[in-house]
Amino acid sequence: MKKTLYVISNEKIFKSSDNFFCDNIDMRSTPEGLSKYFEIKIISRKSKISRSQKINLKSIKNFSNIISYLFEVVKNCKNKNSKFLLISLSPYTFFLLDS
Repeated sequence: MKKTLYVISNEKIFKSSDNFFCDNIDMRSTPEGLSKYFEIKIISRKSKISRSQKINLKSIKNFSNIISYLFEVVKNCKNKNSKFLLISLSPYTFFLLDS
């Protein structure tokens, strides 16, 4: 059984049907590559704008407000058997609010 790897990102991800899209190629390629070794679960921000890079993973949680996003991160940090990877997270972009 694979261990769970939570990818926590400030990247905005757009959902269309059952497909997910982002602009950052690193946000797409890193989790897809690591999916060979881990069960990947992505926690990200929700986008209303269509993005260009299709993410070939299905376990993605998008959050539209900062409170629910932070609550999900804190809730999953309590799981001792999981690992965490932060992508595109910095103090400058973390609290940036745009549509």
